[in-house]
Amino acid sequence: MSSNNKVIKFGIIGTGGIAKVFIDSVNKNKYLNATPKVVAILSRDLQRAKELIVNNQLDIHGDLKVYDDINEFCKDPSIDIVYIASPHYFHYEQGKVCLENKKHVLCEKSFTINAKEAKELIELAKKNNVFLMEAMWTRFFPIMFKLRELLQNNEIGKLSSINVCLGFNGEKKGHSKDHRLYSLELGGGALLDLGVYCISMIQMIVKNYNLCHDKKPLEIKSFMNFDNVTKTDNQCSAILKFENNLIASFHVSFLSEYSRLLEIFGSEGVITVKKSFHNPSQMILEKPGSEVVSFEMPLTKDNEVGSGFYYEIDYVMNCLLNEKKESDIISLDDTLSVMEMMDSIRKEHGLIYPKEK
Repeated sequence: MSSNNKVIKFGIIGTGGIAKVFIDSVNKNKYLNATPKVVAILSRDLQRAKELIVNNQLDIHGDLKVYDDINEFCKDPSIDIVYIASPHYFHYEQGKVCLENKKHVLCEKSFTINAKEAKELIELAKKNNVFLMEAMWTRFFPIMFKLRELLQNNEIGKLSSINVCLGFNGEKKGHSKDHRLYSLELGGGALLDLGVYCISMIQMIVKNYNLCHDKKPLEIKSFMNFDNVTKTDNQCSAILKFENNLIASFHVSFLSEYSRLLEIFGSEGVITVKKSFHNPSQMILEKPGSEVVSFEMPLTKDNEVGSGFYYEIDYVMNCLLNEKKESDIISLDDTLSVMEMMDSIRKEHGLIYPKEK
């Protein structure tokens, strides 16, 4: 619940693991800006949706509705905002229907399959005067607010390099080759599933680095390995060169466990967001001749359910209460820029998804 008596009602598209975590966070955390409530779920499989609700005791208010038709779902007047938690291959089509029905939308990452789809959704949101945001939850953790403050204050001087990585062994996690992560038909692959976190962090840092006026890379060099069976990318690394000699690199993989660190190197010191940077609670600042400064901002009992979705949800509700149509933490231009960078990397390796042919 919240000290504010305003209720923001969410409709959820999708019944996978991320949807469950999101709903748990809505139902079990204490919020500052308003009280969130899940009022409807859209799924292609009604039985699966009902089992999700019953098995996880999600319908705590006794009035959760289930739909299998997106048009009926979007016409539900009780829904204030739609959270799209389906595989990113479907985000464009689902987001389009929601926006055409003038629903506010919070859409999981990757935002879409490509920049063309992203641009169309952005234009549609502006046309219909509704809120649209990519659900890049990492940017909303308290550690990330502190990181942006350090960068804006030039705490480590002129930046020269950024390095970030995110990876895990998919086989050890029990993911079979028919899992969505390995499916071209579902937009699978390491770049769109993991690389999006890394590129979004690089884009955020560049955006908050005062001396770098051009927020897009001047040049990208990348490398990819592909699964022999599924033809999706299971490993990707890239080097991105920005103006002022700033070079960023990222590495993502479904083959190996990576350190999951975000490292930022400057002329006066180093900032490291500790494992795992995409779900951060600790960061250190190191400067020559000075003691290491550690920043620790763990989850508390009021927001510990849902692995930190709390911060993103509370922020989005505040945007709606203040009638904002776009985030200033992850703007629509930010999202489009990230999609464009991923398009460039895929183009270099001829990675095309079926609906792009």
